[in-house]
Amino acid sequence: MPQNGSQANSANQQALLLIIASIVSISPLILYVSPVKGNIVSLLSLGIMYLLVLRKSIGLLGFLLTATSVVTLYFLREIQYETGISSAIIAQLLLACLLIYLIGCRLLLDKLRIIKKNIYGTLEKIRFGKLQFWLCFIVLFLAILNSFYWTLPTFKILIYLITMLLLTSFVSDSSIMQFVKYSSKFHLIILYGGLLGFLYAIFGGDALFTILNEDGRQNGFYLSTFSNTYLNGFIRPSGIYDEPGALSFFVCLTVALRESYQLDRRCSWLLLALSFITVSLAHFIFVIMFFIHVYRGRLVRAAWILIIISFLLLAIITIIDNPLSMIIKEFANRLTIKDGMLVGNNRSALVINAINYMDFRVFFFGLDGNCIANNELCDQSQYEQYGENPLTLLVHLGIFISLPYYVVLSALVYNSIKNINFVVFGVFLLLLQRPYVLSYGYVVIIIIYLLVIFKGTSKVSSPRRRESSLIKHLDSRFLGNDGK
Repeated sequence: MPQNGSQANSANQQALLLIIASIVSISPLILYVSPVKGNIVSLLSLGIMYLLVLRKSIGLLGFLLTATSVVTLYFLREIQYETGISSAIIAQLLLACLLIYLIGCRLLLDKLRIIKKNIYGTLEKIRFGKLQFWLCFIVLFLAILNSFYWTLPTFKILIYLITMLLLTSFVSDSSIMQFVKYSSKFHLIILYGGLLGFLYAIFGGDALFTILNEDGRQNGFYLSTFSNTYLNGFIRPSGIYDEPGALSFFVCLTVALRESYQLDRRCSWLLLALSFITVSLAHFIFVIMFFIHVYRGRLVRAAWILIIISFLLLAIITIIDNPLSMIIKEFANRLTIKDGMLVGNNRSALVINAINYMDFRVFFFGLDGNCIANNELCDQSQYEQYGENPLTLLVHLGIFISLPYYVVLSALVYNSIKNINFVVFGVFLLLLQRPYVLSYGYVVIIIIYLLVIFKGTSKVSSPRRRESSLIKHLDSRFLGNDGK
C-alpha cells in the first residue's frame, strides 16, 4: 500500500511538472512573473523530472554535471562573450567530463567491444532506452553538420526535442494519464474564463491592462482572458496563451489524448465546443475529424445530429441577435471566398514565400545561420514572412535539423491510415499549420501524444466511455432497437 501511494505521488509530481513544462511555459505571463523566459521554465521543469527519477541511478553529482553541461552548451556564445574563452575549448572540456563520467573512464580502453558494452550498461543503469538514445544521437549528429556549415551552434535548437525524447524512457503511463486529466481541468477553467471575457467585451468592456507577447504584439486582458484580437467589441479569447490558435491547439491535443485513453467523451465534447470562441479554422477542421472518428460507423445518427445542429445554427444566425451569433458569423466570414482565396486563410502567402526561398543551400542548411542560432546578427525584417506552414522549418533550418518534424508528420499519417483513426489525422492537420515540434512547450505535449499512440495505453484502468442522453434518445427515436 505505501508503494502504491508513493507511485501515485510520483505520477502526480511528474504530471504537474509536465503541465508547467508545456502549458504554463508558453504563456506570455511568464515574462512578467518569472525572472527567466518560458523556455528556461520548461527546461527547468523537465530537469527536475530527470533529477527525481535519476537521482538513485547516476547520483546527484552525475545529474548536476549533465545538467551543467547541457545548459552551458546551450548558452555557449553568451559564455564565450562574457569570459573571452573560446567556445570550442568550453565545449570540448564539458563533453570530455560528461563522457568520462557516464562511460566510467572506459574511453581509455582500446577495445571497441568493451566500450560498446559499457555504454549500453550505462544506458540501462540510467534507464535511457536504446531507441531513444540512438534517435537523439542521429538527430544531434545531423544538426552538428548544420553547425559546421554555419560555424555557429545551430544544434542548440534541438535541446527541447532531445530532452523530451530521453524523458520518454522513464515517464510512466499513470503520469501521462494524470497529465491528461490535469490538462482537461486546466483548459476547462481557461475556456470558462474565455467565455466570460468574451461576454464582458461584447457588452462594452475594455482591456483592463495589456502586456507584450514575446513576438512584440499587444495582448489585452479582458476580465478573465487574454486576447490579441479586438474589433468592435469582438474578441477571440486566448486564455493564458499569446493567441487564440495556441489555446485551440492545446485543447485539441488534450482531447486527442483523452480519446487515446478512452476518457469520458462528454468532457471532450465540452472542451471542443467551448473552444469555438477562439474562432480558429484549424479547430473547426479538427472537430470535424473528431466527429467523423466518433460516428463513422453510425452514419444515420451522424446525419440527424448534423441536421439538428445546422438548423439550430441557422436559427441563431437569422433570428436571434446574441453573442453566439457573432461567433458563427465570424466563422462564416473567415470561410468566405475572396479573390479566389479563403478570407480566413492566412497561410497561402506564407507557403508561397517559403517556396520562393527554396534552393539547394536552403534545403540542406536553412536560410540564415544567425537566425537559426537566434543571435544578435539575425535580421528577420530582410525576409518575407514564411512561418507557420509545412515548409517553415525546412526553409528556416534546413533538412538536417528539421527532419524530426517531417518524421513526426509521416508517423502520424502512417498511424492514422493503419488504424483508420481520424483523430490522429486531425493532429497531423494541426501540425501542418503549427510546425512546433522543436519549440519549447509545444514539443512536450506533441511527444507525449506520439508516445501514447505508438506505445499504447492501459485500457484496463481507463474509465468507460459514456454517450450523452441526447444521442441515446436519437437512437431510440429514429433507429429503434436496430440502432443499439
